[in-house]
Amino acid sequence: MPEPEAAVLTGSAQPVVEASSSRKPNAPWWIKFFVAFHLFAITIYALPLPPEGVRSGKLQPFGTDWILYLNWKFAKPFPLVQSYTFSTGFWQYWDMFGPDPVFKDQYCTSQVIYQNGKVADYQYPRMALLSIPDKFLLERYRKFYERAHDLDESEQSGLKGYVRQRFAQRIALLNDKYPGNPPVEVKLYFHEWEVPKPGGNLTPKYTSFKYFDYIVDQDQLAYDKAGVR
Repeated sequence: MPEPEAAVLTGSAQPVVEASSSRKPNAPWWIKFFVAFHLFAITIYALPLPPEGVRSGKLQPFGTDWILYLNWKFAKPFPLVQSYTFSTGFWQYWDMFGPDPVFKDQYCTSQVIYQNGKVADYQYPRMALLSIPDKFLLERYRKFYERAHDLDESEQSGLKGYVRQRFAQRIALLNDKYPGNPPVEVKLYFHEWEVPKPGGNLTPKYTSFKYFDYIVDQDQLAYDKAGVR
């Protein structure tokens, strides 16, 4: 029986390279537009505010303050930018570093009144009294309180009023500890100290006052306590 013919290699063996497409990946135009708009919007909100004197009109913008002034005056209030950043949660402020750093220490306490007349005090998480691990875990509580309970805006109506009702209802839930004796009223107290400039007296002197009185929704309390939410 004849042997099969052997394959004969001629010349040096070269790897076969398939022809590749010369086209480069290209994103649709709307993705490019969205990325550009997103970067534009978050940059606007990352820039700090101009100095207080410029915002009040007492001083004219000077140097780089012009950039901050024009951004604050025209870019941040732009409806499309505001709608996008606030609805998606991408708004942010870096002005804690300048030009007007935060100089107020604020915290909240409450009185919880029970059905039998008993009164208990409750303090919302306060950074100055927490351990370092707890400060890391509960920092958002401080930020939430600072934003949701801004006393410079509407007191009882609209979103502020709704948030405070839910806030007080949550405190009632946390303090519903006695069977047959539920919380019936929650009073919220605001405490604030304006930290002095360097060289000033650093002994805290807080201004305190009640800013919200809430009658507990018993049906909601039972609903929340059941763990449905």
